[in-house]
Amino acid sequence: MTDANDRHVNDYDILMAVGILIVGILLFIYAIFFTTGPSPNLTLQDFEIYAFNVSTANSTLTSNLQITIFYQNPNIGIRFEEVEVYVSYNNQQITPKTLIPNTYIGPWDVTVWSPHLNGTTVLADPNLAASLAEDIMNAGVVLLIVKVTGRWRSDDIASYHRMKVICWAYVTFGKKTNDNVIASFIKLVEENCHVEIPSIVSKF
Repeated sequence: MTDANDRHVNDYDILMAVGILIVGILLFIYAIFFTTGPSPNLTLQDFEIYAFNVSTANSTLTSNLQITIFYQNPNIGIRFEEVEVYVSYNNQQITPKTLIPNTYIGPWDVTVWSPHLNGTTVLADPNLAASLAEDIMNAGVVLLIVKVTGRWRSDDIASYHRMKVICWAYVTFGKKTNDNVIASFIKLVEENCHVEIPSIVSKF
């Protein structure tokens, strides 16, 4: 009789443990998905260079760029606010930040951001200018990073979330000079961007 009771207790404990595990998994899924909503998925479609001049003598950079970022919404509305776009090279910002107007995208809608990124004789770190000029002159291809920062929320959650978007663009420079000034023209890319959702901002 005692053995039967022990087996009954053991079976009950196992069922309780399995039940707690299942509930824990479901709560984890709820916490991840329903408190953050669907993560935005952005694509870098175009990267146009109208002017890109590097001076190693003065350690300055002049740029006139236009990028196109495409976003197709899932089946829920998403609002973007405080979105800024800039370009970096070797983890250093090389263009001024451009602010994107606040945007609401309804379910299944599509939006396209095409900001201009302009900077005239912007001071750069001497090592950065020299490295960039060397990459352009020797390889003719430079990895530039388009970065998008801001906050967003979907219609099914109250909290805003910070986002950090990184898009990789391998830019081919077709026009080069032999002095300290490097120039280029146009590069078309299509790359999926990496989206990070680091933290909740607020409920307003």
